Amino acid sequence: MFSTRDYAEKRDYIRMEVNCPLNFSENASSKTYEGTCINLSAKGIAFEANTAYPIGTTLFVEVAPKLAVASPFTAMVKIIRSEQNLQNKSYRLAGTFEEIC
Repeated sequence: MFSTRDYAEKRDYIRMEVNCPLNFSENASSKTYEGTCINLSAKGIAFEANTAYPIGTTLFVEVAPKLAVASPFTAMVKIIRSEQNLQNKSYRLAGTFEEIC
């Protein structure tokens, strides 16, 4: 059986573009930071923030989409990618869901 999906989306779960605000904190900290959710899938999230985090860092993330594309949720996320965006001096972070709260 052949798929008609583009190669970039030949994965178990399709990414959903979201572009909404999110709040996050480090697992052991009560200080909350703001970011922008870029996309979601059933297994993970990509978002932009002003701070870089090392791979393996666990963050508590709260997402509240503006549209009814996805329901608001909170999750524990393990960072698997962190890249600097030189244009706006932010960081694009990607993580896998460790737990949906």
